[in-house]
Amino acid sequence: MLKIAVITPYYKEPAEQLLQCHNSVLGQSYPCTHLLVADGFPREITTPMRTLHVQLPQGNADYGNTP
Repeated sequence: MLKIAVITPYYKEPAEQLLQCHNSVLGQSYPCTHLLVADGFPREITTPMRTLHVQLPQGNADYGNTP
């Protein structure tokens, strides 16, 4: 079976927007892994989500798009 990952970088998006994004990923018909990448500003709402959460140690204000 093909493995799919959805990667969602974020900077300072509201928690409601991240939750809406996460619910959309979970609602897909094909199973996948959801990764959230916090660009220096992790949100508390991400803790109870069934997702992998990567936290960049320093904010770069580029939405996780670091080289």
